[in-house]
Amino acid sequence: RSVQTPHPYGVLPTSNLFLLDGRATTGYKRRRQEGLGEYLFLLEDETLLSILECLNGSCLAELGCASKFLLSFTSHEPLWREVALRTLSLTGKEKKLSFRSTWKDTVLGR
Repeated sequence: RSVQTPHPYGVLPTSNLFLLDGRATTGYKRRRQEGLGEYLFLLEDETLLSILECLNGSCLAELGCASKFLLSFTSHEPLWREVALRTLSLTGKEKKLSFRSTWKDTVLGR
């Protein structure tokens, strides 16, 4: 038997909707729409993450303040890794990347 810990923000990947009963699915979809808005709600998780990769670090950090769902998406470490590597490649210089405790902290210089 596996023990599942709930997501700290109460967010599930869209694929988990198949595991929920009818009322839970309806409630989750409503919270997702409220948290992502009318248009972002329509996107698959992977598509939304691909779009977020186009933002810079400060925009990602600010977007994460808008809702629990956006905070969850903007806290995704692989997303921050991609932003860090893209930022490094855009500088056009041989720059040493000083990794901090997380990719988010690395990008934001914390």
